[in-house]
Amino acid sequence: MIESLCVSLTSFQRNLLLKQLQGNDLMPYFNFENHKIHYIEAGVKNENAIIFLPGNTASSMGHINDLEKYSEKYHVISIDFLGTGKSDRVSEWTSTWFENSARQIAELKKHLKLEKTILVGVSGGGIIGLMCAMFYPEMFIGVVADSCMDKLTETDYKNKIVYDRILKTEDQVNFWKFMQGEDWEKIVYSDTKMLSHYTAKEDIFDGNLSEIKCEVLLTFAKNDTSLTDLFDIVKRMGTEIHKSSIHVENNGSHPLIWTNPEIFYNLLNDFIERIFK
Repeated sequence: MIESLCVSLTSFQRNLLLKQLQGNDLMPYFNFENHKIHYIEAGVKNENAIIFLPGNTASSMGHINDLEKYSEKYHVISIDFLGTGKSDRVSEWTSTWFENSARQIAELKKHLKLEKTILVGVSGGGIIGLMCAMFYPEMFIGVVADSCMDKLTETDYKNKIVYDRILKTEDQVNFWKFMQGEDWEKIVYSDTKMLSHYTAKEDIFDGNLSEIKCEVLLTFAKNDTSLTDLFDIVKRMGTEIHKSSIHVENNGSHPLIWTNPEIFYNLLNDFIERIFK
């Protein structure tokens, strides 16, 4: 299995992936509320750091390519949030899972003694990135939030998230196994149940996006079928975040980073270079 997954990878990706799949004892962890949180890191350990935040049902495995892409110039990290990837499992996911995940990122930054730090979050990871900047406005100098939302309606939850995950297509199952391992079904179930709590909220961020002080780039695909009323989302979030810029791409779907990577990485590169300048 490991060998077949590694055939088309670069040597950098292959070595990192083999450690992940084999559960190497040397893979790094930090402690968060008596739980072990797993992360991966690469690159130059200088003052400029980038943390990639996985989306719902994904893990740090989805950002191996990103770590290689930016490892020549920056200290790059990705994380497995509590209950996912190679981090400790918990019997019940908290109803404030996004907020709790933001606290894990703050703890990770302290653990690694990172200095100037940019967060790049995908889908649910984008929500977490914005919460990090909202709760800890002095800790982060920039956030890129790709394909995320500020509200999850009951209708969207049932018709998009639950319906889509029930399908369990071959592609979905392969993705979840690759990201989470053999207990992927429990993780998908826990994540789905957790998201139901956020349907009761008028605003996932409780109206506090204006607390963000750093620069934020919001990226979306115009044809993202996972987001209802995309332009309403863009308008609300763009208005509330004072130092925000927004890019809505005509081509692509959910998330933009995977469905139109050329455009996304051009935007990300420009943002990183400007913020770290």
